[in-house]
Amino acid sequence: MPEIAEIIDNRHVFLKDTINQLIRYATEVEIATGYFYLNGFNIIKDYIDPNCKIKIVIGNETDAITANELAKGYNLKKKTITDSMEQDLRYLDDEQKQQVSDLAELIKQGKIDVRIYVKEKFHSKAYIFDVNYNNGDIQESYA
Repeated sequence: MPEIAEIIDNRHVFLKDTINQLIRYATEVEIATGYFYLNGFNIIKDYIDPNCKIKIVIGNETDAITANELAKGYNLKKKTITDSMEQDLRYLDDEQKQQVSDLAELIKQGKIDVRIYVKEKFHSKAYIFDVNYNNGDIQESYA
């Protein structure tokens, strides 16, 4: 396992690479970010440890596809899908529909919980990873 950089500047060390490096070993992740988009989630989703629980607090600025995906996931969790949401999804291509399905399924399973902060502009950037260690080395989690 390579060492984790102390400073992530998105010039020399990219946030997406650091998240992908840690999330595969994390048991719990807490993220606070002003902006949340489907394309950003898709960069990390394949690296998420299957036993990991992710909590995300986001601002209310996102695009329609991401908003629909989040809503669909929570509606699936409640076992109700509205007709209007299904109408919105008809405009997506097959890849976008799969992305919607992936995040919606993780929300339905309770692996991801997203909260939206709406009181004022939310521009936080915090990423907290609970990772298993053994003598200073990151270990994969096993259920």
